Amino acid sequence: MSYAIAKVIYGIPLTRAAGELINRWEEDEDSPWIETTHGLCGFTSLYSAGGDGPIGYCGIDLGEFSEFETYITIKLPNDEGNHELQIRPDRGNVRRIPLSISQIEKDQAQREINNVHQELWELCPEPGFFIVFSSS
Repeated sequence: MSYAIAKVIYGIPLTRAAGELINRWEEDEDSPWIETTHGLCGFTSLYSAGGDGPIGYCGIDLGEFSEFETYITIKLPNDEGNHELQIRPDRGNVRRIPLSISQIEKDQAQREINNVHQELWELCPEPGFFIVFSSS
């Protein structure tokens, strides 16, 4: 039995429209379709138990949580002046996922995004913080 996983990223999520274009490209030998160790066409691929197309993201993985977490608190801002998600399980320690990144991390994400084909990039939102869902 699979369960939902939510990945917090800074970058761009793979939208349904971009995924459909990747699927069309896969059938065309003259297309810019490529598969790398991370995924398809510059996106990190994520598993979906019931999805009808590719899912994923391009950018920086900030952390993840599953549907089994008790609840999530969004701290805007936290004690240090940054935004964060606080994952609060029934047992164990609170995990924190930052919703702020350094300029170095932002530049790294932008370099990865710049490697995504322009046609795909145009079908995705502007870079930012996103939660991308997948399955276990």
